[in-house]
Amino acid sequence: MISSLFAGISGLNANATAMTIIGDNIANVNTTAYKSNNSSFANILSTALDGSISGGIGRGVELWAVNPSWSQGTLETTSNPTDLAINGKGFFIVNDDSGTPYYTRAGQFNFNNLGYLINPDGLRLQGYQVEANGNLGTLTDIYIPGERTTPPLATTEFSFDINLDAGSSAGDIYTSSQTIYDSLGNAIELNLTFTNTAPGEWECEASIPGGTVAINNNVAMPISFDEFGALTVPSADANLEINLTNGADSPQIVMWDLFNDMGENLGDVTGYASPSATTFQYQDGYASGVLRGISVDEKGMVTVRLVSILAFQNSSCTETCVKGTGLTG
Repeated sequence: MISSLFAGISGLNANATAMTIIGDNIANVNTTAYKSNNSSFANILSTALDGSISGGIGRGVELWAVNPSWSQGTLETTSNPTDLAINGKGFFIVNDDSGTPYYTRAGQFNFNNLGYLINPDGLRLQGYQVEANGNLGTLTDIYIPGERTTPPLATTEFSFDINLDAGSSAGDIYTSSQTIYDSLGNAIELNLTFTNTAPGEWECEASIPGGTVAINNNVAMPISFDEFGALTVPSADANLEINLTNGADSPQIVMWDLFNDMGENLGDVTGYASPSATTFQYQDGYASGVLRGISVDEKGMVTVRLVSILAFQNSSCTETCVKGTGLTG
């Protein structure tokens, strides 16, 4: 009688624990990255002191193990761009203040007031910093500066793809311009004026509003083409000395990129028998910017979208994407 009662009670206890596991699964149905558990049971055998099985009748059941299900869960869309999920194997790496790493599948992250991407426990998400050459650097905290702004970058070089009409007559003028930036991030209109002096011969003058510009320490730079319309003069990159009066760093030296590092003509300025025209412009400066948005792509690349402060003044926005850190998984 005692054995039968014990066997029945063991079944009640085991099933009570199983019900607790089911209740836990139901309670965590909306818990981020929760992995449901399954219960396993084992028979309790009846044995004698000598090790033999007495009559082959068991003595009930016990909870054998609680096994988490590591299968891929369902990915859901949220309104927070830093809510992340790992599709497949892997863990997020998060560090505490002492630098101790922890691993988690829960991808609920937000930026704190210091600019670190953290989980609800305050642990900092780790990622690989992308270097300027595109290679991955060391594992570090994912961090966006707290001020959420970027300083301006003064223009150091520019280029034009320009054709100057070989059929032009002496005195004919062609002008082209593009925007460059000073050390304060002010947009400056750089104007180039090309004046034909003879067949295949031109002079180029540069100017800006409210300032002066010298090309290779001269007011004007001669430009010459050979019989094939290829540039022969100048034979090296030209340097523009821009004198500013707006409080920015002055003089600002900007290189007109005409030749590569091997001294070979890039072919950007030509003298063919077709109408003078500018087909492409490039310069490497930009105004200061403010953070507009942050996104994470399916490869774990954190991308910061910045908008130039000048764009607000001109009512025309241009987004600049800057690669940040890749997530580990």
